[in-house]
Amino acid sequence: MKNLSKAIFSASLTVILFLATNCTNEGPIEDPIRGHDIQSALKRAQELCNQDSMVWLSDMLRKAEEDRTNKTHKGNYIGIVSLIKYQGQPVVYTNFGMGSGGIAFYLFDCNGNSVNCEANDQAGKLPNLAKTKEAVIYSSLGL
Repeated sequence: MKNLSKAIFSASLTVILFLATNCTNEGPIEDPIRGHDIQSALKRAQELCNQDSMVWLSDMLRKAEEDRTNKTHKGNYIGIVSLIKYQGQPVVYTNFGMGSGGIAFYLFDCNGNSVNCEANDQAGKLPNLAKTKEAVIYSSLGL
């Protein structure tokens, strides 16, 4: 009986020590690339586009944060911004409304020029591609 008590005590102590050294109480950590971090999003876009400055994107992201925090732009900048390839070129994708009244998404080249999608290409696949974890650089939505 004494040996059984020692074995149970030893096993219990081992479990407690294992849990104490392997469990943390840090909670979920927001990925700044996918959250509300404008500077991280801008830096990632500049790297992919090989640009020193992207003022147009900085302005768009600033408006998104203003909309997210106090609806300054009446919800026209609520959504995601992603970096994807379209026809072999890096583009910035957003599903912000930007006052369009219903356009599903916008594409911009690295200089901020609008990119038109051809109806016969794979434009219909872009929203799903843009929503992947790897592509999203900013979101004013909860992720």
